[in-house]
Amino acid sequence: MRLHRSRLHRAMPAFVLIAAALSPLTPGSRAYAEPVPAAQPDEAAALRAARDSGQPVEVLDRRTENRTVYANGDGTFTLEQSPLPVRVRRGSGWAPVDTTLRAEADGTIAPVATAVGLSLSGGGDGPFATISDQGRELSMSWPGRLPAPKIEGSAATYPEVLPGVDLRVTVSVTGFSEVLVVKNAQAAADPALATITFGLGAKGVAVSEGAEGAAQAVTEGGAVVFHSPAPQMWDSSADRSGATAGRQASTEGPESGSRRATMPTEVTSSAISITPDRAMLTDSRTTFPVFIDPEWTGSRLGWAMVSSDGSYTGWNPAHRSEAGSYNGSVKRRSFYRMRTDHVAYKHILKATFRITETWSWSCSARPVQLWFTGPISQSTTWSKQPALHRKLDELNVAKGYAPGGCDSGGIEFDATDAVVSTAGRGLDDTTLGLIAGDETDNYGWKGFDQDTAKLVVTYNSVPSRPAAMGTAPATPCATGSGRPAVNSLTPALKAKVYDPDKAGDGVRAEFDVNVYSSSAGTWGDLYTKTTGYQASVDPVEHKVTLSGLTEGGVYSWRVRAYDGTDGGPWSAWCEFRVDTAVPAGLPGVSSARYPADEPADPGLWHDGIGRPGAFTFTRNAADPDVVAFDYAVDDITARRRVQASSGTATVQIAPSHDWLNTVYVWPVDQAGNLGPYAAYQFYVSFTAAGPVSYWTMDEAATSATAADAVGGRALTATDVSFGGGRSVKAAYLNGTSSRLAAGGPVLDTGKAFTVSAWAQVTNDTHVNTVAAQEGNRAAGFQLYYNHGDKKWSFGRRPSDADGVSPVKAVSDAPARLNAWEHLVGVYDPAAAQLRLYVNGRLQSSQPAFTTPWNATGAFEIGRMKIDGVLGNYFSGVVDEVRVWDRIVYPSEVADLVNRPPQHQGWWRFDEGAGTSAATSTSHTGRTATLSGGAGWTTDGHDLDALALPGSAQYAATPAYVTRTDGSFTAVAWVRLNSAGKTATAVSQDGTRRSAFTLGYRVFGSTGRWSFDLPDADTDTASLFSATADPALAPVDLEQWTLLAGVYDYPRKEQRLYVNGQKVAVAAFGAPWNSTGALQVGRARSAGAATGYWPGDLDDVHVYTGVLTDEEILNLTLGLA
Repeated sequence: MRLHRSRLHRAMPAFVLIAAALSPLTPGSRAYAEPVPAAQPDEAAALRAARDSGQPVEVLDRRTENRTVYANGDGTFTLEQSPLPVRVRRGSGWAPVDTTLRAEADGTIAPVATAVGLSLSGGGDGPFATISDQGRELSMSWPGRLPAPKIEGSAATYPEVLPGVDLRVTVSVTGFSEVLVVKNAQAAADPALATITFGLGAKGVAVSEGAEGAAQAVTEGGAVVFHSPAPQMWDSSADRSGATAGRQASTEGPESGSRRATMPTEVTSSAISITPDRAMLTDSRTTFPVFIDPEWTGSRLGWAMVSSDGSYTGWNPAHRSEAGSYNGSVKRRSFYRMRTDHVAYKHILKATFRITETWSWSCSARPVQLWFTGPISQSTTWSKQPALHRKLDELNVAKGYAPGGCDSGGIEFDATDAVVSTAGRGLDDTTLGLIAGDETDNYGWKGFDQDTAKLVVTYNSVPSRPAAMGTAPATPCATGSGRPAVNSLTPALKAKVYDPDKAGDGVRAEFDVNVYSSSAGTWGDLYTKTTGYQASVDPVEHKVTLSGLTEGGVYSWRVRAYDGTDGGPWSAWCEFRVDTAVPAGLPGVSSARYPADEPADPGLWHDGIGRPGAFTFTRNAADPDVVAFDYAVDDITARRRVQASSGTATVQIAPSHDWLNTVYVWPVDQAGNLGPYAAYQFYVSFTAAGPVSYWTMDEAATSATAADAVGGRALTATDVSFGGGRSVKAAYLNGTSSRLAAGGPVLDTGKAFTVSAWAQVTNDTHVNTVAAQEGNRAAGFQLYYNHGDKKWSFGRRPSDADGVSPVKAVSDAPARLNAWEHLVGVYDPAAAQLRLYVNGRLQSSQPAFTTPWNATGAFEIGRMKIDGVLGNYFSGVVDEVRVWDRIVYPSEVADLVNRPPQHQGWWRFDEGAGTSAATSTSHTGRTATLSGGAGWTTDGHDLDALALPGSAQYAATPAYVTRTDGSFTAVAWVRLNSAGKTATAVSQDGTRRSAFTLGYRVFGSTGRWSFDLPDADTDTASLFSATADPALAPVDLEQWTLLAGVYDYPRKEQRLYVNGQKVAVAAFGAPWNSTGALQVGRARSAGAATGYWPGDLDDVHVYTGVLTDEEILNLTLGLA
């Protein structure tokens, strides 16, 4: 009897490039004369050690039961992936698999280290074997008292359990096998062998009859944990002239020439009975010993073998892996499921499949083929084999026939094409099959040790696209008639580049320069200039100086990063023409805060993002009639005009990004004519200044203060309580006396500043002040709710006096009562403007404000001052208040709303039984209930999963999980069994329809992965879809695929990710809030349930807010 289980690990696909490159040797493929370097904790450390030693070094934080990753000296990595565990967890460390049996203190016998709990009897009463895993347990008992066993390695033999009959139990990394050894004809005649009944004990599973004489152990929800095909018996009459010459009969299974029979089975909740073939036991032609083995296998797939006669069909059997035919008619094939998640989106340099051939018919070589196949599953049999996609490699070998002198040995196939394919298509696994070259030739029959199967993949991360690029003298990036002129024959080209996995190694920039032939009207290569290698985890500047340019010449250039193995994607082309004739009248530009220098050390770059600096424009002495200037920052089309009657003008400019910024200035004469522009280039610090104060409100319920997380300016709380908030906790204000106040000012309101907060108004009958900073008679600013128009406002009074009306930016839509809304008020002195953002969106009201003044009174939350009177108290809840002494820009505002995401629910679906699926987050009341006959499968993406045949099965929470009128993210691992109809993995109900659906949608005759949002809760609403191109993200049936749908409210954008890659983006600006249940496996349309999912779902996540590209990739890789 065999019981097995093999853990699954997360996997994912990738877009990959094929390269003609050689794989470096790994520790599995070479013997070292020198000591092997110690494993290192992460990729960066391993790369450094590999480079220094010239040898592969293991990356410890990438190690799993089945996976080992090495850093190589050339900057690449090598993955070694096994279908079965090669090590197991022991506390916080790892132990190599060791099935050697040892006596335990309690008298039982157990292996040293296996992936499941295993315990064998030391003799006496009780079960002879027990397997346990994930809280589930199955034990088997012999109908009698057992003698003490004889231990030989991983096998325990209980002698004479019946006269002339031994019970032999062998453990493996994933379970155990049991065989009755009937040693002679006298023993075979024992009436006790007419029917053999084994006692069963179960915890968390129940054993029942399966199809075609099989048995299965299942959870309450129907998930198959252990499986047994129809039991077999065989004798020792194997043909000893070929592959089995000189060998003893095998307890693993029948060999060539063995007589065999299939035995009927009867299963109850407490016993399993088998009836041996009496004719075979009493036949004079039977050769003893005879073996009786009702085999069991685990349902967690590592590998599978199929046989044309129905024997040894199952998952992870203890029987050796085989390919070919030993009698010309019975054929066997073996398939190996390899998790290739770690090579996601990598450049696959080389992949090899390695395994040890242990049996062959003779030493006469015969071909064996490696095939790239479809996935294996719980229903894999000879008649339901995985699809054979294409042959990858063929070897003509013979190993494992000792009498002929060809001992067992390793063989290696090229599997590069398969890994490139699965990685590029976003599949969960790479499945490989071993098939004999001629399945009618006995000499082509081969046996393999599945424990040695290994997929070895050498890969590299392709460098990222350049983060930024520019020239010196400065020019905008343009092509065609809009190309700029550069007034130098030796201009410099600059770019910021990096390689995501070269933290310890360098990356260089490659600048490709072309020249235009006006006579031919064509572009031609001029040269490629490269920089030296620089190591950095962030983009760093690389620069080259051009030479050989000619006056009037037209040139184009682009840039990419190169890491020594791969070049990243090229940037866009930029063009320029050379014109060194200095035009008359170029204006002068200067700035003390942002000088036009070029510091070599990025630490010396100037000031920071969002901090205005004074820039002075001066007319050229040759142009006395210049009376104004046009100027633009970076984008030459976004011009502003400033008057300069004296020939000089000073403006405030606030940089919106780091690294190179360019100010373009055009002189304007009295007639309105523009002269040539002057380009002023300066470097801005890459560090954006954070808030000067940040009050999280995460205080004890009756705290008298609110701590400042960054600035040390604690707020004194008056009549304020602290409780559950938008993030953790928030301040609750009563609308009559509650406030939080600093001991003085926090901001200089005469300069640029930004204030933000999460706010929830609970009483809309009066003005509600979120934040203000007081002056003598009035507030220097006020962020508040106005009950008159029921809108949010950010206002400033032109002076600190009574009776002065505020200038205010007003929200486009009324505020939502009793709902969290995010507010940002910005004063931009460079633009002389007030701006208001609500939930990350810039509101259309952006009034000019030209008389700033500094309010020197206290900063307060919850009230403001008007005409010398403090009032307009806030009714509701305030959270996450921040203030900056600079301008905060739209991308930063969006992150304030979207980040960090609030994890509203994570349904792992690992219960495996029952009708409830709990969420792994702290939120209560969000347990999903399985309905319509929904069940479980143990073949999940990670452990168990929700099984939905697709005919009205689903799971649902009792109420909504996230608001859908703001930013949210939905994620699910999905496996689709049929593609004929639209099917929904995750949705949230409105009254008439779902507010969103994530899943599979049929458009005409084409099925696509899709993330869909309707613009209203009506039957006639328009549907907006972000759908995957099937050529880039095909729908592969019976493959685990990660889908993620992101709605980004500030950016009015919906995004679809497939296996960690962003595959579709669509504009959508009109979300609405649904208050119905979260549905897993179905949707709502026209007021009725629809779109039931045909297949399996696992690890469903829902977030309020937006996951980044990297976070979604990490979910796919199993790193989050």
